[in-house]
Amino acid sequence: MLLPIVAPAMGDEVVGAGTGISWQPAFEPISGSTSDDSLVLLMVTNDPSSTEVGSPSDDGGWCGEVFVDAFRDMCSRRPELQNKIRLQSCLAGLPIELTGGKPGNGTARSILFVGDNQYRLLSFVVGVPDSSELMTLIEDAQEYRSMREIGTLTDREIKVKLSRRSRERLTRNWREVLDENLIAMDVEEAMDSTTESVATVIERVSVLNERFRDVYLSDVRLRFGLNDASDAARLTTLEQHVQTCRPWCEAMTPFVAGLDLQKFWSPITESVWGIMPVRSAVDVAEVGQPLVGLDSDELLVLSIQPPNSQRHIPWPPHRDSTLPLIDVWHRVDTMARSGQYQEINLQQLALIMSLRNLPPIDIRGSSLIRYVALPPDKNKPLLVFQSDPPGRVVASLKRFQNRPPN
Repeated sequence: MLLPIVAPAMGDEVVGAGTGISWQPAFEPISGSTSDDSLVLLMVTNDPSSTEVGSPSDDGGWCGEVFVDAFRDMCSRRPELQNKIRLQSCLAGLPIELTGGKPGNGTARSILFVGDNQYRLLSFVVGVPDSSELMTLIEDAQEYRSMREIGTLTDREIKVKLSRRSRERLTRNWREVLDENLIAMDVEEAMDSTTESVATVIERVSVLNERFRDVYLSDVRLRFGLNDASDAARLTTLEQHVQTCRPWCEAMTPFVAGLDLQKFWSPITESVWGIMPVRSAVDVAEVGQPLVGLDSDELLVLSIQPPNSQRHIPWPPHRDSTLPLIDVWHRVDTMARSGQYQEINLQQLALIMSLRNLPPIDIRGSSLIRYVALPPDKNKPLLVFQSDPPGRVVASLKRFQNRPPN
């Protein structure tokens, strides 16, 4: 029986302090003098992210101590690896600014990515690996990098080789869906983050996840006796262990290996967590462009991007949708766009909440959050969820728009 990996209590000794093992912030610039065979291990956790730089909890997040023990054990067997590996930490849970002022990310989660010195994705796992699992992950990464460095294999040939490696580790039902997607790849062409737009690659990652997700859910139901939606929390706990989600990772790896990790760690993480990760201490220049020039003296309506898996669903909904009061939702959208209006993601929402020094809000409703309205003369934002009565939203927006300026 798999037991949950327990997060250490707040206030415990900082991981890495005095151990000879140090952590870097995510995507720290790598100097040109760094060895070509160096690797980056990026630990992404759902610890609440923060706008403050240099927080001690950046050292691997909730699972830092457990992971460092596994890393140290692996290096005792392969000492030549320790000086070739950079450990990086990324706290990416919702910040307290978006969870009502208190930590609210639920069960602890983590994903470990392995990249090269140019931040190309080489391999990844969901959960916290032990030393043997970590060794396998690194060997997989080195094997893929060797295939690229040989220079005689095409991208498709490399993906086929990676798929064969995955097939050897997967059960029959997984092998079948993996083969189906290899055939689909021949029709659709392989993902290429060097020639395709970021949005196109994100969409293709989302499609891959949809194809593999049903197989994964059927698989874990059989393996762990999960029966219905009420078992979702138990599955999240089980996913702390690498073997739970390993088949999904094996199936995804041939198609996402080689992607730019700095651009695509987020959609891959979202595929597992179901919500966009929000990084700690992101520079305003990285995500703030859509926020430039917004006037705080006027009503500002922010349209919140839904998860990648739901972006193909139009909003406001088409007239033939089964959602009630469709015409009223169209009126809400028209009113929202009539003044200052901006489509943003959760990373940008956290940033604007911080920049405007607004009180915390809680975006975790029973349905998707669609809008956040910031009235000019009120400090409290108006949250609009998909399940809200749209007539009430119309009345609120009308009241804000008709209010005379201070």
